[in-house]
Amino acid sequence: MTGPLLIDRVTRAALCFVLSSMTVLPVIAGKTSSADELSKKAMSLFAADKSQDAIDLEYQAIKSAPRYWLPHCVLSIFKWKGNLFDEAVAEAQEAVKLAPDNELVNLNLAQMNQMLGYYEKAIPAFKKTVKVAPESWSARIGLSQSLIANAQPADAIEVLNQMSKAENGTFNWWYNLAVSYSKLDKPKQAADAAEKAVAAATSSEQKSRANITLLIELIRANELDRARIVQNEALNSKPKDDQVYLQVLSALCTPADTKRGKELLDQAITVGLASPDGYYKLGLEFENKSIAPAIDSSLSNAWLELAEAAYRHAIKLAPAEEKFYLALAAVFDRKGQTSDMTAMLSKAASLNASDALPSYLVACVKAADNDLAGRLREKLVGVPEKPYRLNLARDDFSVENLKCLCKLNVLEFELNRQNGIKFAAITKKEKPLAGVLLVDQSLGTEQAFKTVEKAQSVDLSVTKSEPVLTVNEAIKFVLNLRSPGAPTNVWSFEIDSPKMPLL
Repeated sequence: MTGPLLIDRVTRAALCFVLSSMTVLPVIAGKTSSADELSKKAMSLFAADKSQDAIDLEYQAIKSAPRYWLPHCVLSIFKWKGNLFDEAVAEAQEAVKLAPDNELVNLNLAQMNQMLGYYEKAIPAFKKTVKVAPESWSARIGLSQSLIANAQPADAIEVLNQMSKAENGTFNWWYNLAVSYSKLDKPKQAADAAEKAVAAATSSEQKSRANITLLIELIRANELDRARIVQNEALNSKPKDDQVYLQVLSALCTPADTKRGKELLDQAITVGLASPDGYYKLGLEFENKSIAPAIDSSLSNAWLELAEAAYRHAIKLAPAEEKFYLALAAVFDRKGQTSDMTAMLSKAASLNASDALPSYLVACVKAADNDLAGRLREKLVGVPEKPYRLNLARDDFSVENLKCLCKLNVLEFELNRQNGIKFAAITKKEKPLAGVLLVDQSLGTEQAFKTVEKAQSVDLSVTKSEPVLTVNEAIKFVLNLRSPGAPTNVWSFEIDSPKMPLL
Protein backbone atom coordinates (compact mmCIF):
# COMPACT_ATOMS: atom_id res chain seq x y z
CA MET A 1 0.00 0.00 0.00
CA THR A 2 2.82 2.35 -0.83
CA GLY A 3 2.16 3.20 -4.47
CA PRO A 4 0.47 6.58 -4.97
CA LEU A 5 -0.73 5.53 -8.43
CA LEU A 6 -2.74 2.70 -6.92
CA ILE A 7 -4.30 5.07 -4.40
CA ASP A 8 -5.19 7.56 -7.13
CA ARG A 9 -6.84 4.87 -9.22
CA VAL A 10 -9.03 3.69 -6.37
CA THR A 11 -9.83 7.25 -5.38
CA ARG A 12 -10.84 8.23 -8.89
CA ALA A 13 -12.99 5.14 -9.29
CA ALA A 14 -14.80 5.73 -6.03
CA LEU A 15 -15.31 9.42 -6.78
CA CYS A 16 -16.77 8.54 -10.17
CA PHE A 17 -19.20 6.18 -8.47
CA VAL A 18 -20.24 8.81 -5.96
CA LEU A 19 -20.67 11.56 -8.51
CA SER A 20 -22.64 9.34 -10.85
CA SER A 21 -24.86 8.20 -8.02
CA MET A 22 -25.71 11.78 -7.28
CA THR A 23 -26.80 12.37 -10.88
CA VAL A 24 -29.40 9.61 -10.72
CA LEU A 25 -30.75 10.26 -7.22
CA PRO A 26 -34.33 11.53 -7.19
CA VAL A 27 -34.95 14.98 -5.83
CA ILE A 28 -34.79 14.57 -2.07
CA ALA A 29 -36.43 17.09 0.17
CA GLY A 30 -35.26 18.26 3.55
CA LYS A 31 -32.05 17.16 5.20
CA THR A 32 -30.73 14.82 2.51
CA SER A 33 -31.20 17.50 -0.13
CA SER A 34 -29.18 19.91 1.96
CA ALA A 35 -26.49 17.26 2.49
CA ASP A 36 -26.34 16.67 -1.27
CA GLU A 37 -25.65 20.33 -1.92
CA LEU A 38 -22.93 20.42 0.72
CA SER A 39 -21.33 17.27 -0.74
CA LYS A 40 -21.35 18.78 -4.22
CA LYS A 41 -19.57 21.88 -2.93
CA ALA A 42 -17.12 19.71 -0.99
CA MET A 43 -16.28 17.75 -4.15
CA SER A 44 -15.61 20.98 -6.01
CA LEU A 45 -13.27 22.10 -3.24
CA PHE A 46 -11.54 18.73 -3.26
CA ALA A 47 -11.05 18.91 -7.02
CA ALA A 48 -9.47 22.35 -6.51
CA ASP A 49 -6.90 20.84 -4.09
CA LYS A 50 -8.60 22.35 -1.04
CA SER A 51 -8.75 19.07 0.80
CA GLN A 52 -9.20 20.32 4.34
CA ASP A 53 -11.97 22.72 3.34
CA ALA A 54 -13.67 19.83 1.54
CA ILE A 55 -13.41 17.60 4.61
CA ASP A 56 -14.78 20.33 6.90
CA LEU A 57 -17.74 20.86 4.59
CA GLU A 58 -18.41 17.13 4.37
CA TYR A 59 -18.59 16.96 8.16
CA GLN A 60 -21.29 19.64 7.93
CA ALA A 61 -23.13 17.45 5.42
CA ILE A 62 -22.98 14.53 7.86
CA LYS A 63 -24.21 16.73 10.68
CA SER A 64 -27.14 17.93 8.58
CA ALA A 65 -28.18 14.34 7.73
CA PRO A 66 -26.49 11.91 10.14
CA ARG A 67 -28.43 8.87 8.85
CA TYR A 68 -27.61 9.53 5.18
CA TRP A 69 -25.00 7.22 3.59
CA LEU A 70 -23.65 9.48 0.84
CA PRO A 71 -21.72 12.05 2.95
CA HIS A 72 -19.96 9.23 4.81
CA CYS A 73 -19.01 7.61 1.50
CA VAL A 74 -17.65 10.87 0.10
CA LEU A 75 -15.75 11.62 3.30
CA SER A 76 -14.18 8.16 3.24
CA ILE A 77 -12.73 8.97 -0.18
CA PHE A 78 -11.37 12.32 1.00
CA LYS A 79 -9.70 10.57 3.95
CA TRP A 80 -8.34 7.89 1.64
CA LYS A 81 -6.82 10.49 -0.63
CA GLY A 82 -5.19 12.07 2.39
CA ASN A 83 -3.62 8.71 3.37
CA LEU A 84 -5.77 8.56 6.50
CA PHE A 85 -6.61 4.97 5.73
CA ASP A 86 -8.07 3.82 9.05
CA GLU A 87 -10.38 6.85 9.15
CA ALA A 88 -11.35 6.22 5.53
CA VAL A 89 -12.30 2.63 6.30
CA ALA A 90 -14.29 3.73 9.35
CA GLU A 91 -16.34 6.15 7.24
CA ALA A 92 -16.82 3.50 4.56
CA GLN A 93 -18.09 1.08 7.20
CA GLU A 94 -20.54 3.70 8.44
CA ALA A 95 -21.82 4.18 4.89
CA VAL A 96 -22.41 0.41 4.61
CA LYS A 97 -24.36 0.41 7.89
CA LEU A 98 -26.61 3.17 6.58
CA ALA A 99 -27.08 1.62 3.12
CA PRO A 100 -26.40 -2.13 3.44
CA ASP A 101 -27.82 -2.98 0.02
CA ASN A 102 -26.02 -0.25 -1.91
CA GLU A 103 -23.52 -1.53 -4.48
CA LEU A 104 -21.35 1.57 -4.29
CA VAL A 105 -20.69 1.60 -0.56
CA ASN A 106 -20.03 -2.14 -0.36
CA LEU A 107 -17.59 -2.00 -3.27
CA ASN A 108 -15.92 1.07 -1.78
CA LEU A 109 -15.31 -0.72 1.53
CA ALA A 110 -14.13 -3.92 -0.18
CA GLN A 111 -11.60 -2.13 -2.38
CA MET A 112 -10.16 -0.18 0.54
CA ASN A 113 -9.65 -3.32 2.59
CA GLN A 114 -8.11 -5.05 -0.43
CA MET A 115 -5.64 -2.24 -1.05
CA LEU A 116 -4.67 -2.24 2.62
CA GLY A 117 -4.07 -5.99 2.57
CA TYR A 118 -6.99 -6.74 4.89
CA TYR A 119 -8.11 -9.68 2.78
CA GLU A 120 -10.11 -11.35 5.54
CA LYS A 121 -12.27 -8.22 5.60
CA ALA A 122 -12.20 -7.55 1.86
CA ILE A 123 -13.51 -11.00 0.93
CA PRO A 124 -16.89 -10.73 2.74
CA ALA A 125 -17.29 -7.16 1.51
CA PHE A 126 -16.76 -8.26 -2.08
CA LYS A 127 -19.14 -11.19 -1.57
CA LYS A 128 -21.76 -8.80 -0.22
CA THR A 129 -21.29 -6.59 -3.29
CA VAL A 130 -21.75 -9.59 -5.58
CA LYS A 131 -24.95 -10.45 -3.73
CA VAL A 132 -26.47 -6.97 -4.03
CA ALA A 133 -25.08 -6.40 -7.55
CA PRO A 134 -24.75 -9.74 -9.40
CA GLU A 135 -23.73 -7.96 -12.61
CA SER A 136 -20.75 -6.19 -11.02
CA TRP A 137 -17.58 -7.46 -12.69
CA SER A 138 -15.44 -5.27 -10.41
CA ALA A 139 -16.71 -7.06 -7.32
CA ARG A 140 -16.08 -10.52 -8.75
CA ILE A 141 -12.60 -9.71 -10.04
CA GLY A 142 -11.71 -8.02 -6.74
CA LEU A 143 -13.02 -11.06 -4.88
CA SER A 144 -10.88 -13.43 -6.94
CA GLN A 145 -7.78 -11.32 -6.35
CA SER A 146 -8.37 -11.15 -2.61
CA LEU A 147 -8.90 -14.90 -2.44
CA ILE A 148 -5.60 -15.51 -4.21
CA ALA A 149 -3.80 -13.09 -1.91
CA ASN A 150 -5.38 -14.91 1.03
CA ALA A 151 -3.97 -18.26 -0.17
CA GLN A 152 -7.31 -19.51 -1.51
CA PRO A 153 -6.50 -20.07 -5.21
CA ALA A 154 -9.12 -22.77 -5.76
CA ASP A 155 -11.86 -20.46 -4.50
CA ALA A 156 -10.55 -17.68 -6.73
CA ILE A 157 -10.69 -19.91 -9.81
CA GLU A 158 -14.23 -20.90 -8.89
CA VAL A 159 -15.26 -17.22 -8.84
CA LEU A 160 -13.84 -16.77 -12.34
CA ASN A 161 -15.42 -20.01 -13.55
CA GLN A 162 -18.80 -18.78 -12.35
CA MET A 163 -18.25 -15.57 -14.33
CA SER A 164 -17.46 -17.62 -17.43
CA LYS A 165 -20.90 -19.28 -17.26
CA ALA A 166 -22.78 -16.02 -17.67
CA GLU A 167 -25.22 -16.01 -20.59
CA ASN A 168 -24.84 -12.29 -21.06
CA GLY A 169 -22.04 -9.96 -20.14
CA THR A 170 -20.62 -6.57 -20.95
CA PHE A 171 -17.29 -5.98 -22.60
CA ASN A 172 -15.77 -5.14 -19.21
CA TRP A 173 -17.11 -8.40 -17.76
CA TRP A 174 -15.51 -10.60 -20.43
CA TYR A 175 -12.34 -8.59 -20.99
CA ASN A 176 -11.41 -8.42 -17.32
CA LEU A 177 -12.25 -12.10 -16.94
CA ALA A 178 -9.82 -12.82 -19.80
CA VAL A 179 -7.09 -10.74 -18.16
CA SER A 180 -7.67 -12.49 -14.83
CA TYR A 181 -7.46 -15.96 -16.35
CA SER A 182 -4.29 -14.91 -18.18
CA LYS A 183 -2.61 -13.75 -14.99
CA LEU A 184 -3.45 -17.10 -13.42
CA ASP A 185 -1.85 -18.94 -16.37
CA LYS A 186 -5.14 -20.22 -17.77
CA PRO A 187 -4.68 -19.31 -21.46
CA LYS A 188 -7.48 -21.53 -22.82
CA GLN A 189 -10.05 -19.96 -20.52
CA ALA A 190 -8.56 -16.52 -21.15
CA ALA A 191 -8.93 -16.98 -24.91
CA ASP A 192 -12.56 -18.07 -24.57
CA ALA A 193 -13.36 -15.01 -22.46
CA ALA A 194 -11.48 -12.72 -24.84
CA GLU A 195 -13.49 -14.09 -27.77
CA LYS A 196 -16.68 -13.13 -25.93
CA ALA A 197 -15.20 -9.71 -25.21
CA VAL A 198 -14.69 -9.21 -28.95
CA ALA A 199 -18.37 -10.01 -29.51
CA ALA A 200 -19.46 -7.68 -26.70
CA ALA A 201 -17.24 -4.76 -27.75
CA THR A 202 -19.12 -1.54 -28.52
CA SER A 203 -16.21 0.50 -29.84
CA SER A 204 -13.22 -0.01 -32.10
CA GLU A 205 -10.90 0.58 -29.11
CA GLN A 206 -12.58 -2.19 -27.11
CA LYS A 207 -12.55 -4.57 -30.07
CA SER A 208 -8.86 -3.87 -30.63
CA ARG A 209 -7.95 -4.63 -27.01
CA ALA A 210 -9.99 -7.81 -27.01
CA ASN A 211 -8.54 -9.05 -30.31
CA ILE A 212 -4.99 -8.47 -29.09
CA THR A 213 -5.69 -10.40 -25.88
CA LEU A 214 -7.41 -13.15 -27.87
CA LEU A 215 -4.42 -13.54 -30.20
CA ILE A 216 -1.88 -13.72 -27.37
CA GLU A 217 -3.91 -16.19 -25.33
CA LEU A 218 -4.61 -18.46 -28.31
CA ILE A 219 -0.87 -18.64 -28.95
CA ARG A 220 -0.18 -19.32 -25.28
CA ALA A 221 -2.80 -22.07 -25.36
CA ASN A 222 -1.10 -23.52 -28.48
CA GLU A 223 -4.30 -23.08 -30.51
CA LEU A 224 -2.29 -21.86 -33.47
CA ASP A 225 -4.92 -22.44 -36.15
CA ARG A 226 -7.36 -20.16 -34.34
CA ALA A 227 -4.53 -17.69 -33.74
CA ARG A 228 -3.74 -17.49 -37.46
CA ILE A 229 -7.37 -16.62 -38.17
CA VAL A 230 -7.37 -13.60 -35.83
CA GLN A 231 -3.77 -12.40 -36.19
CA ASN A 232 -4.36 -9.96 -39.05
CA GLU A 233 -7.26 -8.24 -37.31
CA ALA A 234 -5.25 -7.96 -34.11
CA LEU A 235 -2.16 -6.60 -35.88
CA ASN A 236 -4.24 -4.19 -37.97
CA SER A 237 -5.23 -2.46 -34.74
CA LYS A 238 -1.60 -1.31 -34.45
CA PRO A 239 -0.83 -2.75 -31.01
CA LYS A 240 1.88 -1.17 -28.90
CA ASP A 241 2.34 -4.23 -26.69
CA ASP A 242 5.62 -5.96 -27.52
CA GLN A 243 4.12 -9.32 -26.52
CA VAL A 244 1.93 -9.27 -29.62
CA TYR A 245 4.90 -9.05 -31.98
CA LEU A 246 6.96 -11.52 -29.96
CA GLN A 247 4.22 -14.13 -29.77
CA VAL A 248 3.40 -13.87 -33.48
CA LEU A 249 7.07 -13.99 -34.45
CA SER A 250 7.81 -16.96 -32.22
CA ALA A 251 4.73 -19.09 -32.88
CA LEU A 252 3.29 -18.07 -36.25
CA CYS A 253 6.35 -17.06 -38.28
CA THR A 254 8.33 -19.94 -39.80
CA PRO A 255 12.15 -19.85 -40.03
CA ALA A 256 11.81 -19.62 -43.81
CA ASP A 257 9.62 -16.50 -43.69
CA THR A 258 12.08 -13.67 -43.16
CA LYS A 259 9.73 -11.36 -45.05
CA ARG A 260 7.10 -11.78 -42.34
CA GLY A 261 9.75 -11.16 -39.68
CA LYS A 262 10.72 -7.89 -41.34
CA GLU A 263 7.06 -6.85 -41.60
CA LEU A 264 6.60 -7.39 -37.87
CA LEU A 265 9.70 -5.35 -36.99
CA ASP A 266 8.73 -2.58 -39.40
CA GLN A 267 5.21 -2.46 -37.98
CA ALA A 268 6.48 -2.28 -34.40
CA ILE A 269 8.67 0.69 -35.35
CA THR A 270 5.93 2.37 -37.39
CA VAL A 271 3.25 2.19 -34.68
CA GLY A 272 5.70 3.58 -32.15
CA LEU A 273 6.45 0.60 -29.93
CA ALA A 274 8.39 2.42 -27.24
CA SER A 275 9.82 -0.47 -25.23
CA PRO A 276 13.59 -0.90 -25.66
CA ASP A 277 13.30 -4.34 -24.09
CA GLY A 278 10.62 -5.18 -26.64
CA TYR A 279 13.07 -4.64 -29.50
CA TYR A 280 15.74 -6.50 -27.54
CA LYS A 281 13.45 -9.52 -27.19
CA LEU A 282 12.57 -9.32 -30.87
CA GLY A 283 16.30 -9.37 -31.62
CA LEU A 284 16.73 -12.49 -29.50
CA GLU A 285 13.90 -14.21 -31.35
CA PHE A 286 15.37 -13.21 -34.72
CA GLU A 287 18.63 -14.83 -33.61
CA ASN A 288 16.75 -17.97 -32.59
CA LYS A 289 15.25 -18.13 -36.08
CA SER A 290 18.73 -17.79 -37.59
CA ILE A 291 19.90 -21.06 -36.03
CA ALA A 292 16.79 -23.08 -36.86
CA PRO A 293 17.51 -26.48 -38.43
CA ALA A 294 17.25 -26.91 -42.19
CA ILE A 295 17.65 -23.27 -43.21
CA ASP A 296 20.42 -22.15 -45.52
CA SER A 297 23.05 -19.49 -44.89
CA SER A 298 21.17 -16.80 -46.80
CA LEU A 299 18.12 -17.17 -44.57
CA SER A 300 20.31 -17.30 -41.48
CA ASN A 301 22.05 -14.09 -42.52
CA ALA A 302 18.71 -12.41 -43.22
CA TRP A 303 17.54 -13.18 -39.68
CA LEU A 304 20.83 -11.82 -38.31
CA GLU A 305 20.25 -8.59 -40.25
CA LEU A 306 16.85 -8.27 -38.58
CA ALA A 307 18.40 -8.98 -35.17
CA GLU A 308 20.94 -6.23 -35.78
CA ALA A 309 18.17 -3.80 -36.77
CA ALA A 310 16.16 -4.66 -33.65
CA TYR A 311 19.13 -4.18 -31.31
CA ARG A 312 20.04 -0.89 -32.99
CA HIS A 313 16.51 0.37 -32.39
CA ALA A 314 16.73 -0.68 -28.75
CA ILE A 315 19.98 1.32 -28.48
CA LYS A 316 18.28 4.31 -30.10
CA LEU A 317 15.61 4.25 -27.39
CA ALA A 318 17.98 3.46 -24.49
CA PRO A 319 21.55 4.44 -25.44
CA ALA A 320 22.92 3.81 -21.93
CA GLU A 321 21.80 0.17 -21.62
CA GLU A 322 24.83 -2.15 -21.66
CA LYS A 323 23.05 -5.36 -22.64
CA PHE A 324 21.90 -3.95 -25.99
CA TYR A 325 25.52 -3.32 -27.04
CA LEU A 326 26.52 -6.79 -25.86
CA ALA A 327 23.71 -8.34 -27.88
CA LEU A 328 24.77 -6.40 -30.96
CA ALA A 329 28.40 -7.45 -30.43
CA ALA A 330 27.26 -11.08 -30.37
CA VAL A 331 25.53 -10.62 -33.74
CA PHE A 332 28.63 -8.99 -35.23
CA ASP A 333 30.70 -11.94 -34.00
CA ARG A 334 28.48 -14.34 -35.91
CA LYS A 335 28.63 -12.11 -39.00
CA GLY A 336 32.43 -11.91 -38.86
CA GLN A 337 32.45 -8.12 -38.39
CA THR A 338 35.27 -8.03 -35.87
CA SER A 339 35.87 -4.29 -35.79
CA ASP A 340 32.16 -3.59 -35.26
CA MET A 341 32.07 -6.28 -32.57
CA THR A 342 35.02 -4.70 -30.77
CA ALA A 343 33.41 -1.26 -30.93
CA MET A 344 30.21 -2.57 -29.31
CA LEU A 345 32.18 -4.41 -26.61
CA SER A 346 34.17 -1.27 -25.85
CA LYS A 347 30.96 0.75 -25.58
CA ALA A 348 29.48 -1.83 -23.23
CA ALA A 349 32.62 -1.73 -21.09
CA SER A 350 32.42 2.06 -20.85
CA LEU A 351 28.82 1.86 -19.63
CA ASN A 352 29.47 -0.65 -16.84
CA ALA A 353 32.93 -0.64 -15.33
CA SER A 354 31.96 -3.37 -12.86
CA ASP A 355 31.32 -5.87 -15.66
CA ALA A 356 34.62 -7.63 -16.38
CA LEU A 357 33.48 -9.55 -19.44
CA PRO A 358 33.39 -6.86 -22.19
CA SER A 359 36.89 -5.60 -21.40
CA TYR A 360 38.22 -9.15 -21.27
CA LEU A 361 36.73 -9.96 -24.67
CA VAL A 362 38.20 -6.79 -26.19
CA ALA A 363 41.61 -7.75 -24.79
CA CYS A 364 41.31 -11.21 -26.33
CA VAL A 365 40.63 -9.73 -29.75
CA LYS A 366 43.54 -7.30 -29.47
CA ALA A 367 45.90 -10.04 -28.34
CA ALA A 368 44.75 -12.48 -31.01
CA ASP A 369 47.22 -15.02 -32.33
CA ASN A 370 47.00 -14.53 -36.07
CA ASP A 371 49.87 -16.77 -37.14
CA LEU A 372 49.19 -18.75 -40.31
CA ALA A 373 50.11 -22.09 -38.74
CA GLY A 374 47.58 -21.59 -36.02
CA ARG A 375 44.83 -20.69 -38.51
CA LEU A 376 45.70 -23.74 -40.59
CA ARG A 377 45.38 -26.00 -37.55
CA GLU A 378 41.95 -24.50 -36.85
CA LYS A 379 40.77 -25.28 -40.36
CA LEU A 380 42.10 -28.84 -40.23
CA VAL A 381 40.18 -29.66 -37.05
CA GLY A 382 37.04 -27.94 -38.28
CA VAL A 383 37.00 -25.03 -35.84
CA PRO A 384 35.46 -21.88 -37.36
CA GLU A 385 38.11 -19.34 -38.13
CA LYS A 386 38.04 -16.40 -35.72
CA PRO A 387 40.44 -13.45 -35.45
CA TYR A 388 40.78 -14.12 -31.73
CA ARG A 389 41.15 -16.96 -29.26
CA LEU A 390 39.29 -17.14 -25.98
CA ASN A 391 40.62 -18.98 -22.99
CA LEU A 392 37.26 -19.04 -21.22
CA ALA A 393 35.45 -21.90 -19.54
CA ARG A 394 31.97 -22.23 -18.16
CA ASP A 395 32.27 -23.84 -14.74
CA ASP A 396 29.37 -25.20 -12.72
CA PHE A 397 30.10 -25.09 -9.01
CA SER A 398 28.55 -26.19 -5.73
CA VAL A 399 28.16 -24.20 -2.52
CA GLU A 400 28.33 -25.97 0.82
CA ASN A 401 28.27 -24.95 4.48
CA LEU A 402 26.83 -21.49 3.86
CA LYS A 403 25.45 -20.53 7.26
CA CYS A 404 22.62 -18.31 6.03
CA LEU A 405 20.85 -18.03 2.67
CA CYS A 406 20.76 -14.31 3.34
CA LYS A 407 24.45 -14.29 2.36
CA LEU A 408 23.86 -15.49 -1.21
CA ASN A 409 23.93 -12.02 -2.74
CA VAL A 410 27.14 -11.22 -0.88
CA LEU A 411 28.67 -14.49 -2.06
CA GLU A 412 27.76 -13.75 -5.67
CA PHE A 413 29.15 -10.23 -5.37
CA GLU A 414 32.45 -11.49 -3.92
CA LEU A 415 32.86 -14.09 -6.67
CA ASN A 416 32.39 -11.45 -9.35
CA ARG A 417 35.16 -9.37 -7.77
CA GLN A 418 37.80 -12.09 -8.07
CA ASN A 419 40.61 -11.93 -10.59
CA GLY A 420 40.05 -14.43 -13.39
CA ILE A 421 36.28 -14.70 -12.88
CA LYS A 422 34.52 -12.78 -15.64
CA PHE A 423 30.99 -13.57 -14.52
CA ALA A 424 29.42 -15.43 -11.61
CA ALA A 425 25.82 -16.22 -10.71
CA ILE A 426 24.12 -18.31 -8.05
CA THR A 427 21.59 -20.26 -10.11
CA LYS A 428 20.13 -22.55 -7.44
CA LYS A 429 19.20 -20.67 -4.31
CA GLU A 430 17.80 -23.59 -2.36
CA LYS A 431 19.91 -26.37 -0.93
CA PRO A 432 21.90 -27.93 -2.46
CA LEU A 433 23.15 -24.52 -3.60
CA ALA A 434 24.84 -24.18 -6.98
CA GLY A 435 26.07 -21.60 -9.46
CA VAL A 436 27.95 -20.97 -12.69
CA LEU A 437 31.07 -19.05 -13.65
CA LEU A 438 32.82 -17.74 -16.72
CA VAL A 439 36.47 -18.06 -15.83
CA ASP A 440 39.77 -17.28 -17.53
CA GLN A 441 41.36 -20.73 -17.70
CA SER A 442 44.86 -19.30 -17.50
CA LEU A 443 44.05 -18.22 -13.94
CA GLY A 444 41.49 -20.85 -12.96
CA THR A 445 39.26 -20.83 -9.90
CA GLU A 446 41.58 -22.20 -7.21
CA GLN A 447 42.87 -18.90 -5.84
CA ALA A 448 39.56 -17.12 -6.32
CA PHE A 449 37.69 -19.85 -4.43
CA LYS A 450 40.22 -19.81 -1.59
CA THR A 451 39.80 -16.06 -1.16
CA VAL A 452 36.00 -16.22 -1.13
CA GLU A 453 35.88 -19.34 1.06
CA LYS A 454 37.98 -17.62 3.70
CA ALA A 455 35.97 -14.40 3.62
CA GLN A 456 32.52 -16.03 3.60
CA SER A 457 33.17 -19.23 5.59
CA VAL A 458 31.87 -21.41 2.79
CA ASP A 459 33.08 -24.35 0.68
CA LEU A 460 33.12 -24.02 -3.12
CA SER A 461 34.01 -26.66 -5.70
CA VAL A 462 33.80 -26.98 -9.48
CA THR A 463 31.49 -29.81 -10.58
CA LYS A 464 31.68 -29.40 -14.36
CA SER A 465 33.73 -27.39 -16.84
CA GLU A 466 33.22 -26.68 -20.56
CA PRO A 467 35.21 -24.42 -22.90
CA VAL A 468 33.63 -21.25 -24.29
CA LEU A 469 35.05 -20.65 -27.76
CA THR A 470 33.34 -17.56 -29.16
CA VAL A 471 32.34 -14.06 -28.13
CA ASN A 472 28.78 -14.87 -29.14
CA GLU A 473 28.70 -17.90 -26.87
CA ALA A 474 30.12 -15.98 -23.91
CA ILE A 475 27.70 -13.08 -24.30
CA LYS A 476 24.63 -15.28 -24.75
CA PHE A 477 25.54 -17.27 -21.67
CA VAL A 478 25.73 -14.13 -19.55
CA LEU A 479 22.67 -12.36 -21.00
CA ASN A 480 20.48 -15.42 -20.51
CA LEU A 481 21.38 -15.53 -16.84
CA ARG A 482 20.92 -11.80 -16.36
CA SER A 483 17.44 -11.79 -17.92
CA PRO A 484 15.61 -14.86 -16.62
CA GLY A 485 12.16 -13.26 -16.97
CA ALA A 486 9.78 -12.03 -14.33
CA PRO A 487 7.29 -14.33 -12.58
CA THR A 488 3.57 -13.77 -12.98
CA ASN A 489 2.25 -11.52 -10.21
CA VAL A 490 -1.44 -11.35 -9.38
CA TRP A 491 -1.06 -7.71 -8.39
CA SER A 492 -0.15 -6.80 -11.93
CA PHE A 493 -3.88 -6.92 -12.77
CA GLU A 494 -5.14 -3.82 -14.51
CA ILE A 495 -8.81 -3.45 -13.63
CA ASP A 496 -10.90 -0.86 -15.42
CA SER A 497 -13.45 1.06 -13.41
CA PRO A 498 -16.94 1.40 -14.90
CA LYS A 499 -17.19 4.63 -16.82
CA MET A 500 -19.79 6.80 -15.13
CA PRO A 501 -20.93 10.32 -16.09
CA LEU A 502 -19.57 13.09 -13.92
CA LEU A 503 -21.81 15.70 -12.31
